Formats: sequence, C-alpha cells, structure tokens
Amino acid sequence: MILPVFHRVPLQTHSAVYNKRAPVSVGDRSIKKSDLHEETFASTLQSGATSTISITNTSVLKRLNIKSAVLDDYVDINATISREVCVLNILKHFPWCPALLSYGQDFIITSFAGYPLNATNVPDDMFEQVLQIIRDMQSVGVAHNDILYPHKEHVVDRSKRRLINGKIEFMVLDGKISLIDYGWATVHGHYNTCPGVTHKVPIHVKRLNDERIPYILREFTRNTRDVRNDSEIHLLLDWERSLSVAEFTESLPAHLHVVSFYERDAINDETMRLSLLQNFYGVPVADNRFKSDHFIYVLNDTQPQYSWRQTTKGYRRVNSNVFDLKKRLRARIQGQIHATDNIQETKENMAVLGLSYSSFYTKSFASLSSVFDTLNHASDFKYVVLRNFENLTANDAVEIDEHTDLDLCVSDYYMAKRLLDAESTTLERMEDGEGRVQNRFKVGDKWVQVDIRYVGDHYYDTRWEEALLESRMWFNGFFIPNEENLRYSLLYHALVHKFSVSETYLVRFKQEFHTIDRAELASELKSWMRERQYSMPKPSDPSVGWLHGE
Repeated sequence: MILPVFHRVPLQTHSAVYNKRAPVSVGDRSIKKSDLHEETFASTLQSGATSTISITNTSVLKRLNIKSAVLDDYVDINATISREVCVLNILKHFPWCPALLSYGQDFIITSFAGYPLNATNVPDDMFEQVLQIIRDMQSVGVAHNDILYPHKEHVVDRSKRRLINGKIEFMVLDGKISLIDYGWATVHGHYNTCPGVTHKVPIHVKRLNDERIPYILREFTRNTRDVRNDSEIHLLLDWERSLSVAEFTESLPAHLHVVSFYERDAINDETMRLSLLQNFYGVPVADNRFKSDHFIYVLNDTQPQYSWRQTTKGYRRVNSNVFDLKKRLRARIQGQIHATDNIQETKENMAVLGLSYSSFYTKSFASLSSVFDTLNHASDFKYVVLRNFENLTANDAVEIDEHTDLDLCVSDYYMAKRLLDAESTTLERMEDGEGRVQNRFKVGDKWVQVDIRYVGDHYYDTRWEEALLESRMWFNGFFIPNEENLRYSLLYHALVHKFSVSETYLVRFKQEFHTIDRAELASELKSWMRERQYSMPKPSDPSVGWLHGE
C-alpha cells in the first residue's frame, strides 16, 4: 500500500494561528535556525538518503542526514548546502526561484514553493512555464541536473499520468511553477559553483539534461485536462483520530485517493476554537470539534457523482461518493466525521484550515479560447451561452475586463463548476440547498462573472432547458441556442425575468415580432409555449424575477 504524504505541521487559519506558536514571519531579513522553535518544523514532508524536508505554511527546512547518507568516497556531504546557497543567490532575481531565508552547515531554509507537480495541479501553461525556467537558468550558466529521478523517459506512466517510483523538483502554488533543490547543480558545467565548494560528487550522481525536461513532462501531463475535468478535491476530517491512517486508506473505494494528510493538535484556547468552528461551518456551533487531536485528509475523487441525499441542510444534491463514505465511517466508528459535500465547501473549509486549494487542484485559463476549449471537449456535458454573445469570440484576441460576464445554461451545474474551477459569489447558494448560481472564474489574472443556469432549475421549463441544449448551434467557437429558441428565450427573459424591457430588446423585438407592445409580445410568447406544452415555473434562484401573471 502507498500511504499519502504525511504532514504534522502547524498551519495558519483565518481567525487565529492554529498551533501553539506561530511560524516565524520573515520579511527582508535572514533568520537563524535558532530563531525557529523546533515544533515549528516538527513535521516531516519527505525523508531521503541525504536529507529530511519539513515545512510550514511559509517556509521549508532541509536538514542533512549525514549519518544515514550513502556517501561512496564522497565525504563532504555538506557541500550540497553550500552549492545550493550559491545557486539560489545566482537565481534569486527570477520570480520562480524560492527565496533563501537562512542556512548553516547542515541545514537550509527557503520559502514555501508549493506541492510537487502532478496530474491534478498542473497548470495549462505548464510547458511554457517549465521552458522559461530552463531558459532563465541557461542565461546565467546554471544547470539543475536532477529535476527528475530516475533519469529515464519511462519515468512517465502515460496510462496513469504519474511519475513511476520517482521524484520531481517542480513545485506548484496557485498555478505558478517553481524549481527547488539545487544540491547537484552546476554553474558553467562545474560542481564547484562558488569558491570553496568542492567539485567532487558521489559516483551515483548522474546528470539529466535540463533541456529534455519540458518534453518529458509534456508526456507526463498529456491528457491531464481530462484528469482534472473528471476529478474533484474534497476534505475529510476524523475529529478524534478514531481510525489509523492505514485503516482509513484501506476503507476507500478505488476512485477515492488520499493526496495529502495532516495531523492536527487539539485547540485548548476556547475562544480560538469556537471562532474557528464558526468560520468552518459558517454558523455558530457549540460542540467538541477541534477539542481533540484530529486528522485531516485531502481526497481526490476521480469519478465524482452528484446525487440527492438528506443532509443537515435539507434534501439536496451532494457528491455522493464522499457523502456515503462519511456515513459509512460514522456508522463504523460511532464517532464524528466531517466531509465536504461539494467543491465550494472544499475551498471554504481549506481556506479556514490554512490549506491552499490551488496547490492540489488548479485550472489556469490564458484566454476565453481556452475556457471554451475546455467546455467543448468535456465528456457528457452540454452548454449554451444564452445571450449577449454577439461580440464574443472564442479566440485569444478577446479582451477581458470588469464587464465581461457569461450567462450559461448547462446540463450539470456541478460539472460546470468543476470545469471552470468556479467559486460562488453570493449567499443563498445552490451548494447550500438554495438557488443562487452566481459564480466567477479566472482568466489570466482577471475574474469573469458567470451565471450557471442548469437543467431543472426552473429558469425555463425543464423540457425547454433540455431542448435548448439538444438543438444548440455552433457560433464563433462555442454553442448558443438555435434561432427559434434564442428568439423566444430572450422574449421570455425580457417579459418574465425582468420588470421592464430594455431598449436593446425592444429594437430586436420590433424586428422579429413586428411589435413592441407588451401585451402583444406576451400573447405571442404564451401561444408559442402552449404549442410545446411549456410552463412558467418559479425559478429556484430567488434573485430572478417571475412575472408569471403577465
């Protein structure tokens, strides 16, 4: 069995520092190892032959394992620290290079750069970012030599899109890639990167040409769009550590995987605990959660399914894979288990716990073209842009500004959220059993507002919503309603959803229906809907008008 990455790290929360002592705040000054409390770096992220890596939210500590290292005839193992310090100083002006915070004979502390590149967090522009990093290093004569291990192309398992028993030194944080670990780097081809640094290295150290890396990784990340489109990140908390990590992992179905694991201590400060609990659930809660040592699991669901379940917030659609796992575990241990019901809850819970959602899952759109490309290629998913698309094209020339928004009708609300990596922007949300569907997602560094209407939300009659998707037509790189459905869906939107008809719509209706009289337009709409047996249901979204008596 492969156990998940293990963290025993104090992490910061929104309301308070979630540990006894806060991580050291580092500005422009260096810090000494003695400045750091041992418990700050008490957790092990990775332990290898020559070093042990520990982390906090902001810093990474690497300690040399001098006694356990396999040195061959190479005795100056400390040179890896000196070599890395030298190279970090050469590369420090590049934005992808971790900041050097402190170092000593057997340790080095750098800024936290994220989590290893993998199929769920790889940015869409991975190839371009990696290629730029390689070119930047070449411009100053640096070669990393050890980005991937083992040093073979078949390090890539194409069927599972992962590294085979190997490592990767590219880290991802908020969609940005960094390169770490320069212990075996060279400057202008030499290991003695700075005066006093030895040129000797163990005989087992082999160089891997940095220039090959982007192309090897392109195989690793090929089709990762499908991996991300078909997977979701969720949280599960074992409030009292009722199950061991091995017991929990063995209880998971094949499509649920632990991608990270955290061991957290109890919160003894009652004010801090209650504040954290309220932020976590969004409402005041008075029970024993966070009073005991607990486990946090980050799960990847590779086959997410949304089904109706009875929840504490009512009867609503949830990720049934995770929800049913939670119910089974509760019955098994007779204890408290928390699990997220949807992506929105995952994002909000992780933020409160001080975890970075984008370190585990990220969607990076460079343009609207890549947005529509993602929607167009999604399996078992249909959408239309309902309106205001005349000046919209799915190409890189479209400029995104604060007025850019989309009105979509989709076959599956939660799949649309997953495809866009969208986040809700209002209260009374669909995710909470209410009806608001206002979301936003990022294109480049700008937010795009999107209303995600879906089949069954009564924005239109359900049969009409289905017809909109079934009869959709191609336009400028995306899908829109066909001419007839567009004409009458706009008329319905103007007369039923809105309290007044805009001048733009009046001009259009004059051309299409040869009248702007509201009564005549309403009669035309009702006649057309009656022929198709469409009704005027009350929309689930309380922000949408419903002038059904017109």
